[in-house]
Amino acid sequence: MMAARDSLPERDGMKQGRGGRVRFLELAVSIGVVCASVAGIAGRLEGEESAKEAPGPTGEEPSKEGKGGSPPASRKLGIDEEYVRANLEKRLSPTSISFLDDGRVRLTFDFESKTEEQSGAFLPNISKKSNEVFRWTNRDDEYWASGLSTTTLQKAEHQIGVKIANAGAAHLDLWFTDEVEAEIDYYSAVNSTKKQLVAVVFTNESKKSIGSDLGVQCLTLSSGKPVKTVDGELDPLKVHTLARLKLVVKNGSYEAWRDGKQKAKAEYKKKDFASGRVGIVWSNVGSFINRLEISGKLDYKKVAADLRKKK
Repeated sequence: MMAARDSLPERDGMKQGRGGRVRFLELAVSIGVVCASVAGIAGRLEGEESAKEAPGPTGEEPSKEGKGGSPPASRKLGIDEEYVRANLEKRLSPTSISFLDDGRVRLTFDFESKTEEQSGAFLPNISKKSNEVFRWTNRDDEYWASGLSTTTLQKAEHQIGVKIANAGAAHLDLWFTDEVEAEIDYYSAVNSTKKQLVAVVFTNESKKSIGSDLGVQCLTLSSGKPVKTVDGELDPLKVHTLARLKLVVKNGSYEAWRDGKQKAKAEYKKKDFASGRVGIVWSNVGSFINRLEISGKLDYKKVAADLRKKK
């Protein structure tokens, strides 16, 4: 009998142990339900984010620009930048323009379309007169006689757009900081010589320039005249050759590029070229520019002041 009484506390403890395990299992089930709910919510959020970031039907990455070229809501525009964004396209009439979320602007001028409204975007203006050194191409440029007949004309490939002849200089009427790159589609109608110059340049208020000559040499200029070739070797372009000539300016250095390849690099004093215009300087040529593309950060204070004066 004593043994039976002694066993009673043990049975009570067993009951308590089973109850504790039941409560533990109930708690575990509750935790599992909560975790499953959290995982489900996280999965839906991840799916929505992936859908937002997924490439479009053409395989392009999603644009980081705001709608209509506007900046993200997190970046507030200054008064000058707002004014420039609202008025620049009307002033320059580029083929395309986009304001990027890092403060840069991208502009293209498709000269082959011969958009007359673009004439006033340059200093000097693109002329219609056949005797000017910076002008729109005409019928004589764009077509050539086939065989002995002067009535049978064929279109001259790449000889449409802007023609540059003899010697001269022209700049887009737009101020950039020294973080800019510009590229032209250039069609050589004459053989290159050592005396020839076709340079994409960045020119400051003092008319001093740094440039990319024929996309292979870095040089300095003053008032449109070469001063010194700083880096790179002459690589002539044969007649009837289409080439992409580019200048890259950033952080105290500038580079000459041809057809997507860097050919030369040099340095400049940042204080001398804190602001400038992009342009082209040439001599001893008779050739064609089909297209201009520029990407860079604007000097908004100067650009806004110019736009207000010319409004």
